Amino acid sequence: MTIGAAIATMSISKSVAAYYGLIDDPLSEVKAVIQQSIHQPFKSAILNLELAKTSSVKSQSEEYLKEARNKFIEAITVEQDESLVSALVGLAMCQYLLGDHGNASLTISKISDVHYSRFSEDKLGKRKKIEGAGFLGSILNSINENMDKIEQNALQRFENFKLKAISEMKYLN
Repeated sequence: MTIGAAIATMSISKSVAAYYGLIDDPLSEVKAVIQQSIHQPFKSAILNLELAKTSSVKSQSEEYLKEARNKFIEAITVEQDESLVSALVGLAMCQYLLGDHGNASLTISKISDVHYSRFSEDKLGKRKKIEGAGFLGSILNSINENMDKIEQNALQRFENFKLKAISEMKYLN
């Protein structure tokens, strides 16, 4: 084995291990801070919903609902995948509770348009495959097959989640 091949093998191994979360990503702390700030409107919306539920003053409860609605609208612009579906459900609930039934139905209908950002039907099995020869090649082929299965399972779970969200919100229509 040449030095170049050894370095390439180590690089591939490191990438695979980082992907599966077996080793720390050096940028993981920065990514965590970014993720926290991205999800802030969604978290604020949930908090406002909880406050609306527990408020004993009707006018204050309505103010919390309006704030939750506004925060869900903000969240929709930055969220992806399951969080985007959840933000749409939250927005529809707020709209419905505030008497805006037409927009609540429209918001629920948008759930079926959400696509899983990480894996999609047109990307399945088309990602760049990790290749190698001999023993290393057989290991990498196994990793590729497992990644294909993971992608298919994740996409199926996401589609099931969307269908469940839509069916649970049927009472809004």
